[in-house]
Amino acid sequence: TNSVIAGANAVTGEKVLEYARADIEPTLFAELAVPLVEMFTDGAGEPGLLCWETPGPGQMFGRRVIELGFRRIYFRTTDNHLNPVRQNVPGWNNQPASKLELILSYRDGLRERRYVNRSELALDECLSFRYKPDGYIEHSGEKSEGEMSGARINHGDRVIADALCYKMVVQLKAQADPREKRPGGPVPVNSLAWRRQLAARAERDQGAWA
Repeated sequence: TNSVIAGANAVTGEKVLEYARADIEPTLFAELAVPLVEMFTDGAGEPGLLCWETPGPGQMFGRRVIELGFRRIYFRTTDNHLNPVRQNVPGWNNQPASKLELILSYRDGLRERRYVNRSELALDECLSFRYKPDGYIEHSGEKSEGEMSGARINHGDRVIADALCYKMVVQLKAQADPREKRPGGPVPVNSLAWRRQLAARAERDQGAWA
């Protein structure tokens, strides 16, 4: 099956990166992922926020990420509590209930355009997810026809990567809000307040030329 990396601009919610490969070991995939994530920085120079799926190959992937010294990573939280608490365990845990919550949240993000995905392959994979009799969600697991990555079986790996990417977008936006509302001091580059100031300045400049 595919190992997939998805990346997005946390400010705009636009997906900017998709990489899928079926012939790479988890540890080697981590060695590819870390420098790739480090290429995408915010206005403060912080690298992207990295999240991976566990259990399974994600265990080896995550272990190698830690060995490489990369620490801008997602830690599990008690999402179903009124006051979520961060746990000292990296990576998203793929269980029936957490998978249902993840996919439904991603569905809402697509519908409301909070996550803009222009990948035809990734969107096509969404159509193969279905409800099971117990109310949870599964992928049909059909053989991939014409899968460019070389994967023989498609388990919706692009969808999971995109859904986790959207989860990180939501988390980064939530972390950014207090900074945007903070009185005094410079406005963070690429924040909502920064973009509003930029638009207002452009409008003023245009009026000056009129």
